[in-house]
Amino acid sequence: MFEITNENLKPRKYQLDALEKAKKENAVICLPTGTGKTLVGLMWACHLLNERKAKRILILEPSRFLVNQISDYFARNSNIKAGKLYGTKPKEERARLWDKGDVVVTTPQTAFNDIDWLDFDAVIVDECHHTTGEHAYAKLMQNYDFKHKLGLSATIPAGKEEEIRRYIGEIYRWSWNHPDVRDHAPEWYGEVYDAEFDGN
Repeated sequence: MFEITNENLKPRKYQLDALEKAKKENAVICLPTGTGKTLVGLMWACHLLNERKAKRILILEPSRFLVNQISDYFARNSNIKAGKLYGTKPKEERARLWDKGDVVVTTPQTAFNDIDWLDFDAVIVDECHHTTGEHAYAKLMQNYDFKHKLGLSATIPAGKEEEIRRYIGEIYRWSWNHPDVRDHAPEWYGEVYDAEFDGN
């Protein structure tokens, strides 16, 4: 039985609502920064593994720093065995590591480079607003068929919605003004905006 082992980690109503959306279909959960997207991903992973809907789950993070942070989060707060993989390891060594753990956390570029070695039923795409254009996130999602998909992001720009829906799933949003979220806003919070850089 896979479960959250940290007794202090109590899901909030909006996180449980987000989990229910993700259980029903491939989905993108858009929650403000600091409101606990990672816990939604952890609960979803436990659900898939316990229900035997997935044997193994891939987690994509945009940087090595976040690969470490998320694999540590899973280790601290659950009994899921989470491995981590970097592109800095030699390819021969990576070939042996892809098969280790119920969950593997890596960057999209590493996963795409090693696509022939992947054996995953499900994927958590963190910072999934990058899943567009020529980004490694988009290339991986185009070329590997994950049965179950969960995207996580704090912001999905309107111009990227169509691509993200196509590659991952339906988008569900909770803003700071949502009645279930506003009481949990940190003192430091601010909104994140995505804008084109004009090069000047």
